[in-house]
Amino acid sequence: MELATGENMKNDNGLYRVLFEQSPDAILVIDPDTSLPVCFNDRVLDLLGYGRDEFAAINIAHCEASAPGAPSEALLAGIIKCGAGECETMLRDSRGELKYVRVSVHSVEDGGQSCLQMVITDISKKKRAEDRLRLLNDSFLNFGPDFVGNINLITKEVGNFMEATCAMYNRLEGDLLCSVGQWHAPPDFKITDRPAGHICYDVIRRGQRTPLFIAHLDESPYAACDPNVSRYHLKTYAGMPVFWGGVAVGSLCVVYDRDIVPSEADMSFLAMAAAAIAVEEARWRAEEKLREQQSFTGNIIESLDNGLVVIDTDYRIVTANSAYCRHFGLKPDEMIGQRCHEIVYGSELPCFRYGRDCPVQRTLESGQPASLIRQQGEAASSGQVIEIKSFPLRDGAGKIIAVIELTSDITDKLKLEEHERNIEKLESLGILAGGIAHDFNNILTSILGNISLSRFQAHDPAKVLQRLEDAENAAVRAKELTQQLLTFARGGEPVKKVIRIGGLLREAAGFATHGSAVKCDFALADDLCPVRADEGQLSQVIHNLVLNAVQAMPEGGTISIAADNSAPMADGKRMVEISVADTGTGIPKHLLQKIFDPYFTTKQQGSGLGLATSYSIVKKHGGNITVESIMGKGTIFHVSLPADEQGEEPEPVARQELTRGKGRILVMDDEEIVRVITKASLEELGYQAECVENGTEAVELYQRRAAEGTPFTAVIMDLTIPGGVGGKEAIIMLLQIDPKVKAVVSSGYASDPVMANYRDYGFSAVLSKPYRLQEMGEVLGGL
Repeated sequence: MELATGENMKNDNGLYRVLFEQSPDAILVIDPDTSLPVCFNDRVLDLLGYGRDEFAAINIAHCEASAPGAPSEALLAGIIKCGAGECETMLRDSRGELKYVRVSVHSVEDGGQSCLQMVITDISKKKRAEDRLRLLNDSFLNFGPDFVGNINLITKEVGNFMEATCAMYNRLEGDLLCSVGQWHAPPDFKITDRPAGHICYDVIRRGQRTPLFIAHLDESPYAACDPNVSRYHLKTYAGMPVFWGGVAVGSLCVVYDRDIVPSEADMSFLAMAAAAIAVEEARWRAEEKLREQQSFTGNIIESLDNGLVVIDTDYRIVTANSAYCRHFGLKPDEMIGQRCHEIVYGSELPCFRYGRDCPVQRTLESGQPASLIRQQGEAASSGQVIEIKSFPLRDGAGKIIAVIELTSDITDKLKLEEHERNIEKLESLGILAGGIAHDFNNILTSILGNISLSRFQAHDPAKVLQRLEDAENAAVRAKELTQQLLTFARGGEPVKKVIRIGGLLREAAGFATHGSAVKCDFALADDLCPVRADEGQLSQVIHNLVLNAVQAMPEGGTISIAADNSAPMADGKRMVEISVADTGTGIPKHLLQKIFDPYFTTKQQGSGLGLATSYSIVKKHGGNITVESIMGKGTIFHVSLPADEQGEEPEPVARQELTRGKGRILVMDDEEIVRVITKASLEELGYQAECVENGTEAVELYQRRAAEGTPFTAVIMDLTIPGGVGGKEAIIMLLQIDPKVKAVVSSGYASDPVMANYRDYGFSAVLSKPYRLQEMGEVLGGL
């Protein structure tokens, strides 16, 4: 068999040759009888340090060094003999240095003759990392009760592993810097010294949780201020602070009398060793100063703004800090010994017995931390929202003996999040400002133009009537646009009604694409089922999805919007399936699972709440929202909503003829222009009307007219009166005077829950501003 020197491989063609030469691993093919190389790539030479001709005559099995627990050559030779397998072993390179490797062997054919291919992976770094962990682990296993002995054991391992001239652990004790642990310290080294000027003192004062490395000490300012630098001709320093109670109390360091740059792995090991010393520091301080430690810990707990309580396995409160007690208006001695459910809910049995979620019970059962967000109890301030986190407290045997519960008032945090969500909506509205202004200007042009023209056509009643009808239609369009803006900005629980989704899709999409170079292509089923939804919130979802698509196509393009009914499910119900697709940049696969997370965004502007809000709205409607995306091709959002096939049809357009009537109507509104037009409209419908500015005046006049024998037939009240009593408050007082009062609530805030659920608040009907004369007549006629 011809021995390969590399020329053979160059003459070979095909993918194997490329993979062979370019592989990051060392690959060689050997004769199974002689274990001599047939061919090999350059990685073999890089790994073992031989020249090509020199290695060609080497039996690879002879390079194996003694592996722990096995005789020389046993592992590699055994695998070669078997003709297949893998192992981890050590190879000795041309310089005699040991390399940890993983070797994989399998059979290959070369010119019709069987050979063995070996893939050798250098795992020396992995083994060194394991060695570091083993050293620390061994140190912990060898710990005894002697604090200084344990510290010296860790210091020794650090000095040995980092091949330092000297290693030590120095810590502050009062106004002195004391060396607690030393390895290879000079005989005349001062164990105790004033801290000023010493590098270790600066490491402690620096207080950063990262190692400090200083090269060329003899040329640094420390050559003059740190007496050890010049005394022992030190050239290099590396140190890591040791923390206790969150404060740097000492420094673990290594020094060299030569110039050297420790590796990143060395510095990481130094940090791990410092953390190990920190554990020992904590143990020593606990044993030596138990009383002081208890006082110190108690002061920390008391200083927390968050509530902290320890609850035993019988749900009794063992201890509680003042912040926790303040949540319930109690003193610590009033809580100790009480069961937590008695304090929080006033119940005799644990919370979970009543079906309440209890983080303490979950931690006791699972042994894992738990959390919960809930409204605070009756003893707490109104509207306070508390986040509860519970953690197991175990004894020396690992048995859970209690639960530590932390409570945080997150009311302000939630308000801030709500504020940021509102900002997101305002930012979206700002993007649409140009389009909105365009629509309103067109509407105002129609209104003003028709009114102005009607003045000059007064001689022709038919033309005047046409002009007024056109102005009225334009005003209705203004009402619809205003309503869309109001509902778009509203959050909270959905106020649902039956709506046709097709028109909403077209309107919301058009709203979002105003002023952009993007157009929408609609594919809507003719028999699309209605849905029961909050029109404003659903418009917000579609607006957010379309706006995302617009931003994904800055150069313009087409957004495809489709909607259809799904096939009936197992329960016979169907869903309305909506999709919004763009041909934009796409979303990376690793980000898809995060895009519905609050505050996650890939945009330079925006708070990342748009899709999170959309997700929340769809879920509140009993639906689902998902996303698909391919980088460079585009993104598709899928929204599914429960169909309302049995629901009532959307309200028909108001009739043109007037519904007239008789009676006395009381009108309450804070705007004079509204009172004037409402009074005139009522009189045109055949009613007598009196007007007042606020709810207090309305109640007084209603009561006075009833006493005079001229009672009102009905009351029309504005819902909101700035700085005064509005309709929501006034109806309560009117019902006390006259339980049979017929009251109509009227407001421009059509999305207010009172408008959607007016009967729950005592009203008989609702009249949304602005309204036509026909609508007013129908509402009053239906009382």
